[in-house]
Amino acid sequence: MLTASRSQSICDTRKKRASLHSNTTSARSWPKAPAGAAEVRRLMQRTPTVFADEVVSIVEAAVATSGEPSCRLVSGAFHDAMHLADVCPTGMLFVPSHRGISHNAAENTDETDLIAGARILAAALTELAC
Repeated sequence: MLTASRSQSICDTRKKRASLHSNTTSARSWPKAPAGAAEVRRLMQRTPTVFADEVVSIVEAAVATSGEPSCRLVSGAFHDAMHLADVCPTGMLFVPSHRGISHNAAENTDETDLIAGARILAAALTELAC
């Protein structure tokens, strides 16, 4: 199971810390397209969302209690949680998908991972409700 947080990626099973790399790439660093072939314009930009430490800690504790392998990661996707974090304490829980494919019709997650994720979510929500 994966928990999203704000500043560090600890996404290897040995829990080694790795430096966080920017999840955005400057348009200036993209390869140049042939003249007239394409135009790259930034339509929007948002600073990274910082999730509430207390929520992330509760989710991590629920994962640890479950015995499921886990790592912390930074997500570059625009999840609804990004907007919720503006108004209430928020965190995220991810389950692994085959070949790492997500937000795509080819996304596929094992039923056992979905069940484990649902149990972890229920445990975290129960703790948050107390």
